[in-house]
Amino acid sequence: MIALLIAVPVAWLTLPALAALGVIALATAGWWALRMSVRVVADLPDEYLDERQSRVRDRGYVDAYS
Repeated sequence: MIALLIAVPVAWLTLPALAALGVIALATAGWWALRMSVRVVADLPDEYLDERQSRVRDRGYVDAYS
């Protein structure tokens, strides 16, 4: 994701507009996939998570709300 964030302005300044839009679309898809993978663990009920995922989520809640 960091590489895509760096690539967007570089692509916009050096590539034709249509190719730069492709890099922006790729960065947007990467951002969406990263966001969905993180939000799934926080939003799923306990019966869908294994023990490790549940502990990671619970530790995140303790850190966030203390």
